[in-house]
Amino acid sequence: MVVDIGTVTVAILAGSVALVVLRYIQARKPVSNYPPGPWGLPFLGSLLQFQTDHQRYFMKLGDKYGGVCSYMFGGKNVVILNGIESIKEALVTKGNDFADRPENYAVTLYNPQYLGLFDAHFNETWYNQRHFTHKTLRGFGFGKTSFESKIVEEVEFLIEYFKANQNKPVDIRNFITNCVANIICSITFGQRYDHFEDPAFLRAMNCIRDWFTAAGSLTLQMGHIFPFLKPFLGKQVGAVHEAAGKLESFLLAQIAKKQDSADATEEPRDFIESYLQQIKEDKEGKFSLLYLKQNIMDLFAAGTETTSTSLTWAVLYMMTHPDVQENVQKELDEVVGREKLPSYSNRGDCPYTEATLLELQRIISLVPVVPHATTCATTLRGYNLPANCEVWANLWSIHHDPKLYPQPEKFDPRRFLNEDGSLKKNESFMPFGAGRRVCMGESLAKMELFLFFTGMLSQFSFAIPEGTPPPSLEGDLSVTYMPKPFEVVIRERI
Repeated sequence: MVVDIGTVTVAILAGSVALVVLRYIQARKPVSNYPPGPWGLPFLGSLLQFQTDHQRYFMKLGDKYGGVCSYMFGGKNVVILNGIESIKEALVTKGNDFADRPENYAVTLYNPQYLGLFDAHFNETWYNQRHFTHKTLRGFGFGKTSFESKIVEEVEFLIEYFKANQNKPVDIRNFITNCVANIICSITFGQRYDHFEDPAFLRAMNCIRDWFTAAGSLTLQMGHIFPFLKPFLGKQVGAVHEAAGKLESFLLAQIAKKQDSADATEEPRDFIESYLQQIKEDKEGKFSLLYLKQNIMDLFAAGTETTSTSLTWAVLYMMTHPDVQENVQKELDEVVGREKLPSYSNRGDCPYTEATLLELQRIISLVPVVPHATTCATTLRGYNLPANCEVWANLWSIHHDPKLYPQPEKFDPRRFLNEDGSLKKNESFMPFGAGRRVCMGESLAKMELFLFFTGMLSQFSFAIPEGTPPPSLEGDLSVTYMPKPFEVVIRERI
């Protein structure tokens, strides 16, 4: 019998193509009645249609396929949630079903065991760590008015920096970051650091920035979508390892100092001492130095990056919207005056200022897309989702829904005010997420934003450098939605 090599080759190729297509179809529809979405191509999925500005692209998918749709990143299937109804049902009504976190290649590089508070899977260990951390931080005044003095101390340092650098174009981001980080230091380590003199602290701040930039890079995410690319990402992987490793060394050094100086007869003075005491009292192995290190890394990174980035955006929006800046300053002058800094107790008397901060959080949507995963097979808005299904809640779609916020790209604090000028409550506003994974530092973040923002605006005005075009209000998406680099002219109010 003579075998036709050409016929055999064609048959093998046809069979291989059929197998690839079959596996793609199975991946595209893992269960019956799965959410709809663009089909795309085998292996590539729908990536040819993908846009790096993906929070807006996902909104377009929602317009076409509905509030619950699906998308193929290569061979990886993700369910996208758009709109208030879908996101609230998933995160609040069925919170436990959507409370897990998906695994991610970038996270695996610096947290391979998925420990800590933010990347950890939804289980008893995560609950124990979060419950202890939240209770302990609250005990030290976290988010309470008793903690206000620590924030005001950093506001005063920021004001002195602004005075020394006024009337010339400056980049303020790093100094804002250092001031905010010192607040976390005061409650975690029981001390603050000199912004200019302490080399270990300054290295740690640089590491946080480098870590967020490297871990959130689009190039590294390609390794998550296409695993075969991992061997070619040595530079990006090395950057994550280096930044996370240096930050880890700084934090471990702080833990070691506390271990050496701990006195069992004294009450814990900060979070590390409280956790070390918990380790000694723990009889079931639920707490360890490994968990402590990762918890502090999470607190440091999230507690620093989110608030400092929001405040940097605030300066950017004030310099590009001088009318809003003037209205805020007028209100602060009437309520507080310029002789002293505003206090958190003034918040209820400053509705326009509060509305400005709410509008800022809405329009930037600092963490536009939040990753979740299902803990079990479940349903959502009539569709079936399997267990361990990766689900992305597109918070941007809520905050930029023209039905909820007309002209959503316009910065307008008045949308958060009633006709009589009082603050308007809005149930479709969730900058800190919702449900079981809601931001643990929400109360502290609100206090920091108000005190820093009002402290800055009561003493200074911010302007675009003369002769330069207005800075872009479009951000770059990394771990958070970050403003593009810009310079501002700071002028002390006389």
